[in-house]
Amino acid sequence: MKKLLFVVLLSLAFGNLRAQIFPREGSKLCYRLVGFSFPALPGAGKYRVEIAMGHIQQDAAFEKGIVVTASTAKNKVIAEVPSFGKDYTWRIVYTTGKKQSNSQLYHFSTGMIPEVDTTDFRLHVLVNAQTHKDAYVFVDGAKALFDMNGKPIWFLPNIDSMNSEECRPRDLKLTPQGTITMVVHKGIYEIDYNAKVQWKMPKNVRRSPDSVEFFHHEFTRLSNGHYMVLGDEKLLFGNSVTGDSAFVLVPMDKPLPNNATRRDRIAFGTIVEYDKNNKVVWSWKSSDYFKKSDIFFYVSRLGAIDVHENAFYFDEKNKAIYVSFKNIDRILKIKYPEGTVSAVYGEKYEKGMVKGTVERAGNDLFCGQHSTRVSANGDIYLFNNNSCNKGFWPTVAVLQPAAGTKTGLKKIWEYVCDVAYTGINTPPPYSYAVGGNVIELPDHSFFVTLVGSSSNIFIVDRQKEIKWSAVMQKWNRVTKEWNYVLNYRSSIITSRSDLERLIWNSEKS
Repeated sequence: MKKLLFVVLLSLAFGNLRAQIFPREGSKLCYRLVGFSFPALPGAGKYRVEIAMGHIQQDAAFEKGIVVTASTAKNKVIAEVPSFGKDYTWRIVYTTGKKQSNSQLYHFSTGMIPEVDTTDFRLHVLVNAQTHKDAYVFVDGAKALFDMNGKPIWFLPNIDSMNSEECRPRDLKLTPQGTITMVVHKGIYEIDYNAKVQWKMPKNVRRSPDSVEFFHHEFTRLSNGHYMVLGDEKLLFGNSVTGDSAFVLVPMDKPLPNNATRRDRIAFGTIVEYDKNNKVVWSWKSSDYFKKSDIFFYVSRLGAIDVHENAFYFDEKNKAIYVSFKNIDRILKIKYPEGTVSAVYGEKYEKGMVKGTVERAGNDLFCGQHSTRVSANGDIYLFNNNSCNKGFWPTVAVLQPAAGTKTGLKKIWEYVCDVAYTGINTPPPYSYAVGGNVIELPDHSFFVTLVGSSSNIFIVDRQKEIKWSAVMQKWNRVTKEWNYVLNYRSSIITSRSDLERLIWNSEKS
């Protein structure tokens, strides 16, 4: 009688509750670190997931081919399968008292993209992890997530009818809500671990008669669930004939007024905040600030310029947004939600500048900067490409705002990215102009990405010791050597618990 009852319970668990089985039967996964979940069996005190390679139908063959087992006291467990591009069969073994019973066999497969084929691509670890051993790294140039040993565990497949080039991400990173955000060819996207789209905003969407959204560089989901992103605003500009130090600006499809002399177009930037329903709930335009700023002296002498808004950081606690403008070596601090500029850091431009040159007036701390952020104690830190100094290395700099001023900064810490970058202390052959980012970790060390001849990714502590270092590489079949893969940015998941939240959140969706 007891045996019959057990069979009935098992039948109910895997009949009526089949929808609770994950991975779904026949699913194709874009990851090797898999969250297995299944119905709990009344009376069962222990569960074991067994996994074999191949699409197997018979229990005897399955038992001979088991390659992974994972035991748990709950009805879910995370296990790592060996390879991408393979078929797998799995089952659950239930333990109830002294008895064991097996579920039926289930099947799934893992997909493949070239970047996670380890015969052709690799994240080559130069310095093994001394800290943050359970962290994971998103590499934009590889469209993938890696563990600290350089093993790929997740990749971004083609989504939303995009091909592999269109679906090449920038700013691929984890959100506070346990999802993934990115900027791609067709716009900004939030996806889950299964690469299922949770939210999107297509680019080139006309939000008003005189603007078109074009997203770039940085896209962040806020703690309140809203989304914040950088955009473009291209305007025609002219100098006022009255001679006052201000611009006349109009949209690209509008004529300049009669009291202005036409010059050229100028590229400004926007910051836009969307809610979950794709409604704009806040926005800011850099043109409102720059049209009456000292940038007038730059443009009036040198012609049009792309100020190149390339990064922002929203200090939600203190309601301030820091915006980086690479091409003019400037950082603005903006009060939120007022939108007023409360501090200006970096290069200054003055009347009488010589045409064709840019004198550096008042900023010897950074130039061509990326990834401006605020540390846990309120200091500004950034990745400094150092592009105005040919032959010098990029740096990571921590800057302290000078008390009582809105313009002054004091450098209190700096790391020169030399040995960590190439392994040899030799100056770079050219100046660095693009990319790069830096993220402060919970222990106050820095996670750094460089863009250049080796695209090095590393962790450096405040004592300037390298705690982990790696480079993304591709095998050259002609020259029989590993070449560096250009990587725009990387980001980090600092703990296994954060990754597990991403995995289980995806099953809910």
